Amino acid sequence: MMQRLVKAWLAEREGGGLEPLPHGLLEEVSSYLAELRSGYSLLEKGSLRQRLIDGELELTEFIIRDILSIRVRKMLLAAAERKPVNLESSDDWEVLRSLLEAAEEAETLTRAAVHGEQRPMQGGEQPAQLLVAVRVLKEVPGFVGVDGKTYGPFAPEEVAAMPAVNAKILARGGFIQTLSVPREGSRES
Repeated sequence: MMQRLVKAWLAEREGGGLEPLPHGLLEEVSSYLAELRSGYSLLEKGSLRQRLIDGELELTEFIIRDILSIRVRKMLLAAAERKPVNLESSDDWEVLRSLLEAAEEAETLTRAAVHGEQRPMQGGEQPAQLLVAVRVLKEVPGFVGVDGKTYGPFAPEEVAAMPAVNAKILARGGFIQTLSVPREGSRES
């Protein structure tokens, strides 16, 4: 499974367009991660087995997140350039559906702004351009943020600023800790 995952990852990183994902790869990875986690709490804390599983979990999660992030970026670029996108995976269709919903919401916001209407943000929404200060907990490779700018790479204990949307994703994965709450009008300098 890991060989197939790494092969798909390298193909996605090096390929110009969306590369076909091996059939059933995401389901296989999901099952594999669930299997690794299943007996995790029973392992002796700090044991070699636990450290090996920690490393395997971290590496697998990083690779699958990176593959999906690259695919989303490629879909967005293709949409911006009005190029056709070959969507072979049902997961790609789900991502595209979400992107289209986001584009529709952006169009609604634009229309409201053009017509001088105030439209309050829904609870919990954050504009993508807001930056937050974060403390890096685990090594984070360089990535392209939702604002199209490159961030990182970051080493543990570094303090950095990044888009709130990206920070939320990295915090969920345990890679960073948010240090401040974004204020209206906070932007990268």
